[in-house]
Amino acid sequence: MATILSRVCAIDALIKQAMHDEIQAIEPDSTWESAYEFMYIELKKTRIKIVYWEYNGISPKLIKDITLLSAKDDVTAVLSWVRRAINKGYKQAKKENNE
Repeated sequence: MATILSRVCAIDALIKQAMHDEIQAIEPDSTWESAYEFMYIELKKTRIKIVYWEYNGISPKLIKDITLLSAKDDVTAVLSWVRRAINKGYKQAKKENNE
């Protein structure tokens, strides 16, 4: 649990920094680059809840993604996905600023 707690804290800090920097996260695992605006991550006794907006070209959609802590592989995957999506958003913003 301590490892998960430290990872959740790190992701939470990354989400807050991206919000401050006005960075939209970008889908890291697909050529269809949906944009995301992560709002917050919440750690409870049995689950992790990630709340974010998805911008897929149609209309914004509020997503509340809940992952059970008992599914350790899923927890690792979702935390990694959030980190990679935000990092891709930063890379895209840097690329656009250099153009």
